[in-house]
Amino acid sequence: MTTKATLRLGRINANEDEAKLIEVIVKDGVSFKKNDLLLTLETTKAVVEVLAPSDGKMISFKAAEGTMLTVGSLVFEAEFEGEILFEMLEIVNVPAESKRFPHPNAEQRKVSFKADALAKELGIDLALIPSAGVILKESDVRAYAERQGVMEFDIVVTAQANKTNRQSAPPLSTMNAIIFGAGGHAKSIIQMIRESGYSVAGVVDSKLAKGTLFMGVYPVLGTEADLKFIRNTGIAVAFVGVGGATSNASRTNIFKMLKEAGFILPPLVSKMGNLDPSSHLGEATYVFPGATVGADCFVGSNVIINQGSIVCHDCLIEDHVHIAPGAILAGTVAVGANSTIGMGATIMNQVKLGASVLIHNTVAVAQDIPPGKIVTLNGIIDRK
Repeated sequence: MTTKATLRLGRINANEDEAKLIEVIVKDGVSFKKNDLLLTLETTKAVVEVLAPSDGKMISFKAAEGTMLTVGSLVFEAEFEGEILFEMLEIVNVPAESKRFPHPNAEQRKVSFKADALAKELGIDLALIPSAGVILKESDVRAYAERQGVMEFDIVVTAQANKTNRQSAPPLSTMNAIIFGAGGHAKSIIQMIRESGYSVAGVVDSKLAKGTLFMGVYPVLGTEADLKFIRNTGIAVAFVGVGGATSNASRTNIFKMLKEAGFILPPLVSKMGNLDPSSHLGEATYVFPGATVGADCFVGSNVIINQGSIVCHDCLIEDHVHIAPGAILAGTVAVGANSTIGMGATIMNQVKLGASVLIHNTVAVAQDIPPGKIVTLNGIIDRK
């Protein structure tokens, strides 16, 4: 059973708002099979192919070849098996990176963006992973990781598995979003959200009355108890609008609640920030104006790279970390989960910070810090 779906352009590169439609492969009225090539897009950093996630039929393209599309632009309307979001599509590099990822079939094999990102996250050499076809996909990486015991995967309930609910479910919107939290941090990310092509449908906050307006503009939609109801209205995207000067516990809990409610949590990069294309950002990670993330960095999920901070090359930042305004991380620094680096603090080259470490403002750190410590101007103490 197929369902009519429209596809809007999602973000291919974290700090690019546009992509050029290079070639339309499947013309209007033509049927296609799963993994058939649908179209080719080009950004300033990559040329990519977009593959069909299921069997279907093209109804009509809404953009002509050669058109520059912005994030959120309508690309085409088609019949698919299941609900389709841009984030669900397989996107592959062109040409295949055969020299980078040697393989017996290197001349033919391509590697999807999602497969590449997951393999990097798990530390798996792509050359070791067999693929079902000429495209190494995220599912191939997951299957290999399970066989090797690298990680356990949650069961994902797809739209295909919920076909009985499809007629009553509203269409998903990947461009309308909510913000969880209605304080200073929420105000700080609104501009980045709008720059990235999303519209803020409202905020969720337990301290404000439902139906009132946040900042005089954005309606308060309810509290955490209303998350699943909001998600079921068709809003698919959410942003974490809570910061934290010394603790990341509240933001971590909000991240988990949004995930459990089924929201997509995209990263954000300010137009006035800088992310090197070789680096990785996890879900709900935000690079603020004036901040820089250098080459070959891995930044986990729900991380704040705040205004004017600098993360130099080859850094590893785990989940739920806050790098406060003006902080500087030199090359090859590692930061454990749930840590906070204060304003103007400096972390020297190759220093490793354990989990739940707090670095006070303006402190210079030149040695490894064990988990659960506080580093002050006067020394290192235990975190209570």
